[in-house]
Amino acid sequence: MYNKIFLLLSLILLGCTSSSDVPKSTKTKNNVTAGSKYSIVIFDSLENKLCEGTLFFDKYDATSFSGNLKIDKKYVDVFKGSDLINGRFAGNKIRETLQLVFPPNAADYNVYINLNDNGSGILGSWTFTTKKGNENKGKVSGKKI
Repeated sequence: MYNKIFLLLSLILLGCTSSSDVPKSTKTKNNVTAGSKYSIVIFDSLENKLCEGTLFFDKYDATSFSGNLKIDKKYVDVFKGSDLINGRFAGNKIRETLQLVFPPNAADYNVYINLNDNGSGILGSWTFTTKKGNENKGKVSGKKI
């Protein structure tokens, strides 16, 4: 009796697959690498264009990355957080989301940009955060160049 139960449990366990057995083609793809460059547009919460720029990843590994954002065109000269997003960033990969932090290694006064690769580009959101909490936010979209 115990041998049959053991055999049945063994067959069940052998029939299970781990997530590493999932074919790579069905996993979410992330096309960002060191050297990746994107043309991005930053919007406010009402989807009005605030600015456009070039996002460049100079370092990228499995968990962290860094780079630079250069604002090329402004539709609104000043908005809450605008003084932080033109320059260096650092970030972490959280599952499939890339979280960029402006400025790197600062606390209590940051812009966070969260991006996901949708295959044809990147989409996401940004939030300006201070000691008081979230003070401004909007959307971000971009295309690889």
